[in-house]
Amino acid sequence: MTNQIKKMINIISPNPALEAHYVWAGEIGLDGTSLEKKTEQAGGNGINLARGLRKRDVKHRVFTILGGFNGYKLKAFCKKEQIKLKYVLVKPETRENFVIEKQNKKLKYDTFVEALSKREISEYSKMLLTTEFKGKVFVFSGSLPNGFGQDQYLELMQALVAKVADIKIVLDLKRPFLQKVIQEINQQIFLVKINQHEWEEWSGENWSEKAFKDFAAKMKKQVENIVVTDAENAEGDFLAKFIAKV
Repeated sequence: MTNQIKKMINIISPNPALEAHYVWAGEIGLDGTSLEKKTEQAGGNGINLARGLRKRDVKHRVFTILGGFNGYKLKAFCKKEQIKLKYVLVKPETRENFVIEKQNKKLKYDTFVEALSKREISEYSKMLLTTEFKGKVFVFSGSLPNGFGQDQYLELMQALVAKVADIKIVLDLKRPFLQKVIQEINQQIFLVKINQHEWEEWSGENWSEKAFKDFAAKMKKQVENIVVTDAENAEGDFLAKFIAKV
């Protein structure tokens, strides 16, 4: 892929030489400041995004809609960095027994305990809707936690779009819910991050640069940028670099 094509349609293709990342962390702090130390440890996009934005002194407010994260990665990352997370969700199928500090209490999570309660989801949603925003606001969405239904998610996103004048929404969702969100949010999506096989399911095409370029052009009114990543080759903080240019 030439630099001219990348510049023209703002994409990243599966390529180990290019920087991208694959999974989301949970909500990590209202402006990314809950991560005080730098590290090369692989993290979710929520973690890498906050780190990358802070490193570049980007002043945008950044939120994430509560996503999932692999238990062993979260455990190792938090232990190394001594990080306190206000909200934590680890997907049941990947959760391991570990202790993490949450809201100033040490709580043990295992495969039978939800890391995020419905009350906390409600509190987080209320916080987003009652915060007065100034300047650009980026809202990132990843996998939905237990107790946070699709209808509730859509209502929250629609309310944020209506409330915040200069909002940028980045989606990292599975189909067909991704398509539903794009259709029902009355706002051009700033960026959709998707891996190659999911893009093929979404577009109905086999991957090629031409097919991707044609699809991106067709979707331009609904989605400003589409980023295709390869999970096995994902690394770095590409999204932070992308947003730092906005």
